Order: sequence, then structure tokens, then C-alpha cells
Amino acid sequence: MGVRRSVIYRWVRELADPTGDNIAAIASALQQIDPKAADTFVRLYLGEYLTEIGEE
Repeated sequence: MGVRRSVIYRWVRELADPTGDNIAAIASALQQIDPKAADTFVRLYLGEYLTEIGEE
């Protein structure tokens, strides 16, 4: 993904959030490795947002 380790550290420590492009790249990589993990990632990371969209 071309992301520095220090950036990933900030994501893991919840000091920063990945950009939309990086969220998509993470989900895509997980989909290739473990589709269930990709679904879980999307649900956990975007769950609140997806719920709001479903209510509209």
C-alpha cells in the first residue's frame, strides 16, 4: 500500500484514521486473504456509517 510503518502505528493506536483509499485497500487485501475478515473489517470500521445510510 505504500504506507509508512509510523502511519500504521498511528492507526493501531487510534491516533489517526486511514484515508478512504487506504480503507478500501485494506478491505481489498483482506478479501483476497480471508473474505470473512474483510466483511468483519468493513462492518466494524464502517458499521455506524452503514447503519446511518440504511436509516435514510
